[in-house]
Amino acid sequence: MSGEMSSEISARFSSTMSLFSVPPPPDQPFPCAVAEELDALAAAVRLASSSSAVDAANGAFNRCLEYKKQYKQYPGFLWRFARATHLMWMTSTLVGHTAGSSSNSTGNGNLADNHWIDAGLSIARSAVRQVEAANAVVEQEAVGDAARSYQWLAIFLGLSATSSSTSVSQRIQLGYEFLKNINTAIELDPNHAYCHILKGRWCFEVYNLSWLERQFASRLFAAPPTTTLEEAMAEFLEAERLEPNHWAINSIFLAKCEYAGSHYAEAMRWLETAENLLRCEDCSNEGDHDAESDDREEERALTTSSIGDAVVERPALLAEIQALKPRYRAYLPS
Repeated sequence: MSGEMSSEISARFSSTMSLFSVPPPPDQPFPCAVAEELDALAAAVRLASSSSAVDAANGAFNRCLEYKKQYKQYPGFLWRFARATHLMWMTSTLVGHTAGSSSNSTGNGNLADNHWIDAGLSIARSAVRQVEAANAVVEQEAVGDAARSYQWLAIFLGLSATSSSTSVSQRIQLGYEFLKNINTAIELDPNHAYCHILKGRWCFEVYNLSWLERQFASRLFAAPPTTTLEEAMAEFLEAERLEPNHWAINSIFLAKCEYAGSHYAEAMRWLETAENLLRCEDCSNEGDHDAESDDREEERALTTSSIGDAVVERPALLAEIQALKPRYRAYLPS
């Protein structure tokens, strides 16, 4: 990484990380216009193609940087800032860029990706601290902001736990903290499908812990993490009930659960559901359009999408499906 590039990334991270003492809770609600603007920018990133996703993520993140001094005491801003940081991590990881520039083969891309995770974790922790400093959640808007704050803290704890630089003991400790925060998010907002997907993934990962990891956990904690395949399935099915045919990633994990339970026909059915969701979405975005219809489609895309998975995530999801299908199909009766 060049010295200029390194300095640019360091400056952005230090600008992000300099926020986080806990200011007094705000006495005015977070402005709806700002929330809607940041939500629209985030939606645009998730719907952007690989060629434009990095620039879109930069735009969303930079807008948060512009607002941070004015709104850093608002949980409604901080969780959106954490989300923008996650979009920077996601696009830099999946599109092969780091902070808006092409990654190289020296491994510095991974270092920058870890910085995004560290920054997002600090922002999300600050959001939760602000929620807890308020000491009471009364209005529905405040409940939603509190739930999203705990959700984004859980997301960044999960990313930290899966980092290659995280030790087994750290991973287990982060897993406990993840569960605590995602449970709080679900308690505050039980109808948020993606939170159930996140908890389902935690259950599935814990179910698949190796014997060695379980022994290690039992030495660290009096009650090591335990869960069942049925608990994981229940979370994924609840997400599907809340948002049917909306998350391809949820269908993929349902397939993995069915496969783990030796229900191979059901596993194939869920894989095919996920594949159909992704391919139908791709088809709906193809075709020739005039400039006016393109403008209308872009405006519509900022507020709605037929599936929840980000556009830049979809090729990797399709590749995973193609890798799993032969293995699952081999167990079907001939």
